[in-house]
Amino acid sequence: MTDQDRVFCNARILSDIRPVFYYLPRIGFGGCYVHTLRIGFHQDDKHQDFYFALDGSDLKALKEIILRAEKKTKALEAILEKSNTKCLKV
Repeated sequence: MTDQDRVFCNARILSDIRPVFYYLPRIGFGGCYVHTLRIGFHQDDKHQDFYFALDGSDLKALKEIILRAEKKTKALEAILEKSNTKCLKV
């Protein structure tokens, strides 16, 4: 697991509202929200970060991907247990 090029360290989602202006900056038009996903990882003994801009539909898609991975984890654990193979937690 840790012999990969990049090893996950942490993640955080930062959320904010950004103002949107007409051509003249003194006249506000509205605002929009943006979520920024920061993924921290280790590579070559250094900590680094990737940043991704997300909207509401991106958050939903990411949630579905994580839920699917959790289901696959349970299935893989069952396969290991059935074969009497010890599951190593790293």
